[in-house]
Amino acid sequence: MPLMKCPDCGTEISTQAKACPKCGRVQKRPSAIGRAFKRIGMVALVLVGVFIVFGWFANRPEKQSATPLNAEVSVSGLDFKVENQDSFDWSHCILRVNIISAEIPGYRLDVDTIPAGQTVTLDGFKFRAGINGGGEPLDPLLRLNMGIRCDTPKGQATYVKIFK
Repeated sequence: MPLMKCPDCGTEISTQAKACPKCGRVQKRPSAIGRAFKRIGMVALVLVGVFIVFGWFANRPEKQSATPLNAEVSVSGLDFKVENQDSFDWSHCILRVNIISAEIPGYRLDVDTIPAGQTVTLDGFKFRAGINGGGEPLDPLLRLNMGIRCDTPKGQATYVKIFK
């Protein structure tokens, strides 16, 4: 049977004890219902996270490529660095940061072209809130994820990065 220390007097007592035998402090133990709600909450949080990241891509066109963009995204200070590792240019790119859902698309920046084999540096303050990117600027220190959607010779393609 596992033991724990009483928070009041420091006596080692059973984790199953209802009260400390020395000082009488009642031990708080989460109920079975409380533990079940905690587990359900964690599962719900994971599911919400999946919907947040992939919700933006739910409305993509039918012609979208099955292969993703071959990219690398990194953060340098307040800027984002996007490297096109494909052998072709990306055009009409829509970059989004902090995507919440299709209805709350986070912050947007449109880029005409990202050349093949090149790395472009994007100012974090140029990302703007809203579907069309016309709202307030992004706080570049609050980075959760980035989604990129571009036209390629194979059709539209995407890339998703979760920042740690």
